[in-house]
Amino acid sequence: TIVNSDALKDHYTKLLRINKNYPLKVINNGCDFNFNISKSVIEIRHELNLHPSEFFVLMAARLDPWKDFSTLFESSKILKEKDASIRIIIMGDGPLKSEIKKSIISAKLEDTILLIGEKVDSINYINACDISILSTHGEGFSNTILESMFLKKPVVATRVGGNIDMIGDSNNYGFLVQPKSAGELAEKILLCRNNITHSVQVGSNANEKIVEMCSISKYIDEYESIFLKAN
Repeated sequence: TIVNSDALKDHYTKLLRINKNYPLKVINNGCDFNFNISKSVIEIRHELNLHPSEFFVLMAARLDPWKDFSTLFESSKILKEKDASIRIIIMGDGPLKSEIKKSIISAKLEDTILLIGEKVDSINYINACDISILSTHGEGFSNTILESMFLKKPVVATRVGGNIDMIGDSNNYGFLVQPKSAGELAEKILLCRNNITHSVQVGSNANEKIVEMCSISKYIDEYESIFLKAN
C-alpha cells in the first residue's frame, strides 16, 4: 500500500492492520514541473488592483470546512493593524463561498482580503504572489504548496499532514505554524514581509528541495523498484 506523505503513513498504520512484512510505503507526488506561465507578474497585479507597494499574500484552496478560514480571518485582523499594505487574496471556490464573503464584510476586512474565485490559470497567480499560505485543519500532500515551492515562493502553512513533509521544521524551506494559531500565522507573514532578503533565500531553498523531492524521474523510479521486487 502506497501513501504520499509520512503523515498519511502514520495515520493508516494506526488505523489499519498492516502486515509487518509489507509496511506502508511513502512515495511523494511526482511532477514534471512543466508549468505554463502565460501572464506576467505585472499583469496579474494590475488585474487584482494591487499597488506596487502592497504585499501579495495568496491562499489558493477549495472553500470548504476542511480549510481553516476562521484562523485566517483572525490573523488578517492582526495584520491589518500592524501593516495595512498586506493584501490577502483567496483563490478558489466551494460550498463556503457565500459564508466567506459575509465573514469578510462583517469583520470589516474588505480592504485586506480579496476573494477572486477559481482560476483556470491558477499557476499565474501563484507565480505573481509574494508568499503563499495555507491555513487548514488537515492536508494530504498539497499540490499548491508543491507549485509554490517550485516557483520560489516562501510558504506559510499549518503544521499538519503532508505540509510537514514538504516544509519541515528548520524554517529553511518555508514556515509551519500550529493549527488554529492566528497570532503565529500573522507573525510568519510579517516575518516574510519585513525580511525580503531572507524570504528570497527561503524561496530558493524551497525550489531545490521540492525538485529533488518530487521529480517525475524519482517518482517513476520508486514505483519501478516496487514492480521489480514483485517480479
